[in-house]
Amino acid sequence: METYGYIRHSFRESGKNFLMLEVEELPAASPDRVTVKITKTKKKRSLTANAYHWQLCNKMAAVLRTSDAEVHHTLMLRYGTLLTDKDDTPVIVALSQDVDMVAMNMYGRLVSTGDLNHYVLIKPSRYYDSAEMARLIEGTIDEAKALGIETLTPHELEQMGLLGKDRNGTQNPEGNHT
Repeated sequence: METYGYIRHSFRESGKNFLMLEVEELPAASPDRVTVKITKTKKKRSLTANAYHWQLCNKMAAVLRTSDAEVHHTLMLRYGTLLTDKDDTPVIVALSQDVDMVAMNMYGRLVSTGDLNHYVLIKPSRYYDSAEMARLIEGTIDEAKALGIETLTPHELEQMGLLGKDRNGTQNPEGNHT
C-alpha cells in the first residue's frame, strides 16, 4: 500500500525511535514486519509553465525558421535535467550511429563516439518538478530574449509562479539561478 501524509512528531524513547504520521489512508494492521519508505513530495510543474515554454518555443521557431519541436529539443539538451537511476547516477545509453535521437523523441547529450554513440539521457519535461521546470523556463526566456522575442516581465512571471529560486531558496527577482 502507498499513501501520502505528513510527519507530525518524532521522538526517541527507551532507545527506540518513533514517528507519528498523519496519512490520507490508514493501512490495515499487520503482525508482519513491513518496510516503510518516506520521501519528500516534490511540487509538480504547472501546466501554465509548460504552456509558456511551448509558446516561447513557437515564437523562437518562427524566428529561426524551424519547428517548435526542434527548438524544444535543443532547449532540453541545454537546460534539461539529467535522467538518473535509483542511486542518482546519470543514465548513459550506447546507440548505433544511425539512431536519430530527435526522431525517437529522446533527449541525450552526446558524450562519446566510436562504433556506438554514448549519450547521457535527459529526463522528459513531463516528469519535471517545479524547480526543474523553472530551470528550463529560465533558459528558454534567456534564449528568447537573445533572439529579440518579448517575454513576460519578472513581475508577470512571479504572478504566474514561474520564477525560480536562487541557491538559498529565496525568490530571485530576475528569475535566474545565482
